[in-house]
Amino acid sequence: MDLYRVEKALRSLGSHKTKISGSKVLASCPFAPWTHGGGHDDNPSFAVFLTERSAGYNCFSCGAHGSMNRLLWDYMKFSHKNPPSEALRLLQDPYLEYARAEASSLSLDYAVGGRVRRFAQSIARLPQASLPNETWVSPANGEQLKLEGVQENVKKPPYVPPSEGVVERFHNEEVPEYAIRRGFGGKTYRDWNLGNDRLNRRLVFPIRGFDKRIVGLTARLYWEEDYCFRCGSSLLANNGKMMKRCTICGQSYTKYDHTHGMPRSKIMFGAHLYVEGCPVVLVEGPTDAINLWNCGVRYPICLLGMPTKTQLRSIASMSKDVYVMGDGDKGGERFNTLCKEELDKLDCYCSVVEMPEGMDPGQLERSQVNVLLPKLLSA
Repeated sequence: MDLYRVEKALRSLGSHKTKISGSKVLASCPFAPWTHGGGHDDNPSFAVFLTERSAGYNCFSCGAHGSMNRLLWDYMKFSHKNPPSEALRLLQDPYLEYARAEASSLSLDYAVGGRVRRFAQSIARLPQASLPNETWVSPANGEQLKLEGVQENVKKPPYVPPSEGVVERFHNEEVPEYAIRRGFGGKTYRDWNLGNDRLNRRLVFPIRGFDKRIVGLTARLYWEEDYCFRCGSSLLANNGKMMKRCTICGQSYTKYDHTHGMPRSKIMFGAHLYVEGCPVVLVEGPTDAINLWNCGVRYPICLLGMPTKTQLRSIASMSKDVYVMGDGDKGGERFNTLCKEELDKLDCYCSVVEMPEGMDPGQLERSQVNVLLPKLLSA
């Protein structure tokens, strides 16, 4: 794929004022009739970036962004018709194989955060009847729109958990090297029903309730390079730190991503394995819970971050014997304090197990766990 092919494809999709500049193509946004105020983009704000590794697009006005196949995918969503054959032919590239797989994985639909606020505002201008079946507007954006006065009657849709089919699709991928290094391969991978989101370089943790039904997905990034795997651009900010989102193609590099609208304040990872009447060990992250399980601890439960009163009330109803193991940092200290204070109010026997500074439960070896939690190790 080259810049001239991309420029020609954009024109066939309705873009005008196209221009090649360096390693990118500048043009008017092909989604302007549906996402821009007035239905046009008089000051072209759309760009396609090409590198040796990949290609991506970004509209600096409406916020639309993604891969080349996402470009075609979104054109179909907004126009309700297939892209012109010329665009399909010109963009028929190795990128498209990635794109087909990416389109099939959209059901995971990770929360994209504030990055799509402008895009959500553009969508809000459309009559409800003309909205495509799938949009990037997450439930959280409803509140943002309301606060900014773009659309007062935006309502938060009810949360719908992903289907078992979505979970199975991630199981079909090979076990990532990251999971094997952490000791999560083989039996552990199967016991915890883990999956591999290869396209987004994430280890997927299906979250199930006490009834074993899927209630959501959380996924940990295992990409460890300092460049974007999708478009190849640098992920290093001016201060030398890694950015949480690629500024070129919008790919997320946050440590954990979750399904849209997942009620994290009400659910817990590991609850499906709990046996009534047994002690509980509370940790912050999914990898912490799985590592403790591998070391013989029964039963670790992850609260997916800082605890909420709803979660702790559920814990208190499960067991009156609770151990709390936050990470060995300031966040872990706060986690331990919040759990201890609330569980004491709920008449639980709560023991705080302090971690060595700079360590978390996911890094412990069995010999260390044997010292910290000798009473909870299985035979």
